[in-house]
Amino acid sequence: MTTFSKLTFAVLLNIFWLTLAFAQHEGMNPKVESASPEKAMMDFKIQGQHIHKDPIRNLMLHQNGRLKPFDTFAQETILFLNGAYKRTGLHPVQAYLAFISSPTAAFVEIVEVRDPELRVQMGFMKSKRFMSLADLESSNISSLAEPLFKKQEENSRSLTSAEKTVLETFNQAMLLQALIRGDHLSRAADYSVLKTGHGASGEMPGAAADMQSALREYIQCLMASDCNQVARATALMEASQKQEAPEMFRHYLEKTTAEVFYNDLRPFLWASFLYILAGVLLMVGFARAKIAPKVLTAIFVLPILFHILGLSMRVYITQFAPVTNMYGTMIWVSLGVATFSAILYLLYKNPYVLAAAMLCSGFILMLTEQIPMILSPDLDPIVAVLRSNFGFLHM
Repeated sequence: MTTFSKLTFAVLLNIFWLTLAFAQHEGMNPKVESASPEKAMMDFKIQGQHIHKDPIRNLMLHQNGRLKPFDTFAQETILFLNGAYKRTGLHPVQAYLAFISSPTAAFVEIVEVRDPELRVQMGFMKSKRFMSLADLESSNISSLAEPLFKKQEENSRSLTSAEKTVLETFNQAMLLQALIRGDHLSRAADYSVLKTGHGASGEMPGAAADMQSALREYIQCLMASDCNQVARATALMEASQKQEAPEMFRHYLEKTTAEVFYNDLRPFLWASFLYILAGVLLMVGFARAKIAPKVLTAIFVLPILFHILGLSMRVYITQFAPVTNMYGTMIWVSLGVATFSAILYLLYKNPYVLAAAMLCSGFILMLTEQIPMILSPDLDPIVAVLRSNFGFLHM
């Protein structure tokens, strides 16, 4: 399932809830100020740089059928809104929290409207690629999207590419609105609802209520200039850990550090660089002649080890087979190409076959890493058929 389809489902499911919530209460940041896009972006970056990301990255949240650390949650959110993880120069955790705590966040031009023709339909210049929440709320995106909801519900495959882009942009607007108000984070942080629910009255159990209180205090701390962020983040982490998760989700609680490490390491990107380097060295006869045989072996084994490490970490975190989506398929195929070519090299000592395969694997991985909006690298649950060994082998 793509990033677009997952977020489409999630947003459409909660449109009524969000609309009601927006009408009934203010967000976590009551200090909303108007500003020019330039000043809003400057304030946003200053606020983001002020945020200490490390104490809060492991905060456990629920989304898309699993528990995940805030680090991953923020990455996926910023990617969907902006089309890139760090276009603003901030870490995704800093950018996410800056949207909640910056008073001019609604005027930050962050949402990438990917279709130039849609920009014109919305009343903007074709060259205006990025828009703020204020831009989107003043546009006609809601009226453009409204007739498409029923069409999608009846048969999502009947939607044209242009119609999907309209819904995607509407979803981006809804997500950014919920993000800035703090609703997006507060609902995801309450993972106790997965087990206990909150009843018709919406009353939260003690652990969830304590967590929400600690979350509000943490956000208020981010907006203050003299607050101890580490202490507030620690209090929030402790309050979050007192929540009770369903049995099927508990294994995620033990893997937050591993997932954050996986996010930082980016093993497949490093593997792609090493594959390309190995391929070039093996292809050039002069370079190959100057390298000792043991060093030459290490050159093509090292990227394979990085590759295997990345796949192993994905399996460890998800408890699924390594091939769960098109992203997983690409990295699995590239590993097969590299491993098979290494075996051929050890048998026949033909460096050119190995070099070509190393370059092929490297470019496959590099391409896969560069298009996360198309090949989603998420670790979210898979369809039921792939949960069994038979289903994996069949695929």
